[in-house]
Amino acid sequence: MSNAPPENNFSINTQLDFRRPELNTFLEYWLSKRGDRDFPRRNEINPAEFPKLLPWINMYDVLDGGRDFRFRICGTALTEVIGFEVGGKLVSEIAPKVAQRINLTLQAVLETRAPIRAITDRSAIPGQDFQGSEACALPLSSNGTDIDIIIVASLLDTRK
Repeated sequence: MSNAPPENNFSINTQLDFRRPELNTFLEYWLSKRGDRDFPRRNEINPAEFPKLLPWINMYDVLDGGRDFRFRICGTALTEVIGFEVGGKLVSEIAPKVAQRINLTLQAVLETRAPIRAITDRSAIPGQDFQGSEACALPLSSNGTDIDIIIVASLLDTRK
């Protein structure tokens, strides 16, 4: 997997050395739900169990094997920063630079079938390029085999 997709300030990798302790906690939560399986099921994930991250959580439905993704939910803090509600929208319908980074991250989850760390020193969100972001993207499965939902905690550097 490439460590530096199209922009040198954005990287995705399976080295889960998060700067933000909240993302380590999120990963530990997922690992505890996964147990000895490849992935936890969506119904085993209870967002109320990580309330501090809830405003920063996105959940995506994997469509057509990963040809596109649909925002299942978008946290309130992320919706506020984006400036409009994206719940129910396709990733392909949003700003191209943001969509490109989301697609790279989600495709990496599908390719590796593992948690992914995405980090940048300049956010792709319009008006937020003055700050960095770090994200943890985690696969979920309804049937225990196929990744059909990906949950992501994405934190902007200057937002708590």
